[in-house]
Amino acid sequence: MEVSHLDWGNTQISANKLRQLAQNNGDYLPATQQTISTNDMEAVIKQAAWDSITLNRPDILQAAIRGYIEEYGVQKVQAKTNLKSRPSIYKALNPKTSPKFDTLVQLAHGAFTVKTDSEAHL
Repeated sequence: MEVSHLDWGNTQISANKLRQLAQNNGDYLPATQQTISTNDMEAVIKQAAWDSITLNRPDILQAAIRGYIEEYGVQKVQAKTNLKSRPSIYKALNPKTSPKFDTLVQLAHGAFTVKTDSEAHL
């Protein structure tokens, strides 16, 4: 998958670094300010959607979904969606594209399904 990042003017942060920061509870925010765990996919996606809307930044939701797909694997997620090819998934997750909302929903649903399936087998 192409290396991707969020871009805030002169500051860039990679999807991997963003995920690492989120997983290192308390390393970048005091524990009292930690309200969302990366293990809580629902909360992360809700917050990313809200931030995308309030900041007019669709790339935030796209990056959040991309992080979970990178974690669970494109092939596994594709198997849980109606998307016909992995290249179409890579294209939808490329930060230089503007995927349809329907595609993002399918990808998020696929990642969520993979997550719940893997938790059921623990």
